[in-house]
Amino acid sequence: MQLPNNTLNSLVGKMTWNIARGQRISSNIANYDVPNYQRLDIKPFKQSIRTSPLHNETLLSVQSTRHGHEMSREEEMLKLSENTSNYQANLNLLKKYFGLLKTVIGKMGQ
Repeated sequence: MQLPNNTLNSLVGKMTWNIARGQRISSNIANYDVPNYQRLDIKPFKQSIRTSPLHNETLLSVQSTRHGHEMSREEEMLKLSENTSNYQANLNLLKKYFGLLKTVIGKMGQ
């Protein structure tokens, strides 16, 4: 059983992206009451890897987005919850990945 070499890089890259996005969303929530505050976000993960695969400069680049309506605290909380769930799912995949590697290494040693 051979695992793709880029699996680990993809998982770690996505988790790094989730951390950076969580920080931006948390900042949006914290600054909700600040007059004229512009909501901040980062590039979508798929767009980031197309631009520069797994380079932190791209993953963490900030883009200001302005919406036609006021920023909703509830929407930001929902985005934070979704982002946290995605991070947890990727963490579980990472655990399974290392579990598979451990199994493969164990079978090779027998």
